[in-house]
Amino acid sequence: MTEVFDITGLPQELIGQLTKRAASNPTQEDVLLAILQHETEPRSIDWLLVQIYRTEGQVWKRGSLNAALYRLTKGDIIRRVTVGMYVYNRGDA
Repeated sequence: MTEVFDITGLPQELIGQLTKRAASNPTQEDVLLAILQHETEPRSIDWLLVQIYRTEGQVWKRGSLNAALYRLTKGDIIRRVTVGMYVYNRGDA
């Protein structure tokens, strides 16, 4: 997994030494993985939408979240568990 960190306020000299990936904003997948990192229970899409807002201050469209979740499940990074509605958790949980 790519490490996610905030580069806000860092001097340009340091930012210039970082890889393009590290110097860019976190992807949707990075945000989801950071949220699910310590979760042991499967989480619903509604729960994820709320956590994204609480941690990132962003309102994601449900379709955008579904697309990011799909990419992560195809990479076997997380898995979809069917319990009534679709819920997701880490692949190793």
